[in-house]
Amino acid sequence: MNKDKINSFEFSSVIPLIVSNSILGSGFLYLYNYSNKSSVISMFIGLIISIFFILLVFKIFNILPNETITQKLKTIFPKFIYYIINIIFILISLSISALIFFRLTVFFHSQFTGSFSKYIIALVLLLPTYYLSTKNIEVITRLSNIIIFICIFIFLFDALSLIPQVDLNNIYPLIDTSYKNILTSSLVFSILFSGPSFLILVIPKNNIKKKNKLKKYITISYILSGLFLLIINIITLGVLGIDLIKIYTYPAYIVLKKIHVIKFINSIENLTVLMWFFILMFTSSISLFFSKSCLIEMFNIKNKGTKIIINIIMNLLIAFLPLIFFNNKSFFDKPASAIIPVILYSIIFIILVFTILINKIKTKN
Repeated sequence: MNKDKINSFEFSSVIPLIVSNSILGSGFLYLYNYSNKSSVISMFIGLIISIFFILLVFKIFNILPNETITQKLKTIFPKFIYYIINIIFILISLSISALIFFRLTVFFHSQFTGSFSKYIIALVLLLPTYYLSTKNIEVITRLSNIIIFICIFIFLFDALSLIPQVDLNNIYPLIDTSYKNILTSSLVFSILFSGPSFLILVIPKNNIKKKNKLKKYITISYILSGLFLLIINIITLGVLGIDLIKIYTYPAYIVLKKIHVIKFINSIENLTVLMWFFILMFTSSISLFFSKSCLIEMFNIKNKGTKIIINIIMNLLIAFLPLIFFNNKSFFDKPASAIIPVILYSIIFIILVFTILINKIKTKN
C-alpha cells in the first residue's frame, strides 16, 4: 500500500490538469466540427452530464478507503476476473499516456522543430516524463500545485489580452446545428472531461490529510476546470469564427498569435504552449504512474531493480510505440480522433459500474 500522505488541496489540484488534457487535445476539434457555434451549449450540457461519471469515480474512491484501485479490485473480484480487469486498466492508462505523448511530439515537430526527427523530439520530451515517473505520488501531487498556479497566471493573461478581440457575431446564434449533433457532442465532451478522473483511484482515500475539506476542494476544482475550458472555447470562437477554426489543426494556438502587448515582443503565444505542455506532460506522467502501480501491485513486485526496468520499458513504450505504428499523423489531426479516448474511458466507466454492483452484492451477502 502506498503510505505517502498528501493534503486535500494537493489532491484536488491534480483534477484540473487531468480533466483538461483530452479537451485541449482532440476534444475541441470534435466539438467545433460537429456542433459548430453550438459547441458552447454542448459544453454546458456536457458538464452537467459529466457529474454522473464523476460521482461514479468517487463512489469507487470511497469503497475500501485504505486501498488503491488494484487492491480494491483484488478484494471485490475473484482472482481470474481481477487479473483481467487490472490488465485492462494497465493497457488503457498506458494507451492514454501514449496518445498524449504522441500528440505532444507531433505538435512540437509541426510547429517548432520540423527539421528534427520526431524520435529525437520524443526522446527530449521523455526526460521530464521519466523523471516524474521515478517519484512517488506525494511529489507528483505537489508538482501539480506549482503547475496549477503557473497555468492560472498564463490563462488570465491570455484571456484578458484576447477578450477585446472577441466578436460576438462569431458566437451568435448559439444554435446553428441539429439537436442530435448538440447532444452527441455533449456526451462526447462529458466523457472526455470526466474520463481521466479514474486516475485518482491510484491514491487511497485514507492517504489524504484534512479529508474534511476534500469535498469542497474537489467541487471547486471541477467547476473551475469546466469554466476554464468554456472560456477558452468562447474566446477561440469569438476571435476566429467557426469557419476559420475548422481550417486549423490547433485553432487555440492560432488565436494566441493575435496577442500583442509590446511591439518588440513577438511569439508570446509560445509562453502559453508551456501551459499546454505542463498539462499534457503531467497527465501523461500520472497515467504512467497509474499503469506502473497497477502492474507492481498485481504481481507484488518488491525488487527495486525490477521496478526500475518496468518503469524504463513503460516510458519507452509510450514515447516510441505510437511513432512506429502511427507514422502518418493525419488521423490524429481529425475530429474523429476524439473517439479513441471516448471508447477507452467508456470501458473504464463500464468496469466501475460493474465493480460497484458486485461490491453491493458482496456487502449484502
